[in-house]
Amino acid sequence: LQAWSVDRAEDFQAVMTEALAMPGPSVVEVKMGQIGALRFAGPPQKTLY
Repeated sequence: LQAWSVDRAEDFQAVMTEALAMPGPSVVEVKMGQIGALRFAGPPQKTLY
């Protein structure tokens, strides 16, 4: 099982390209604490007229 760790947003595309090219399963760990804060706005809100 191949595994990668991403701690910079700039590296994500290259790592994913390499992981997807591998035969079989792979793991890509994204270290969000080092990339930046997750600004979660919540689920979409329905507007009723």
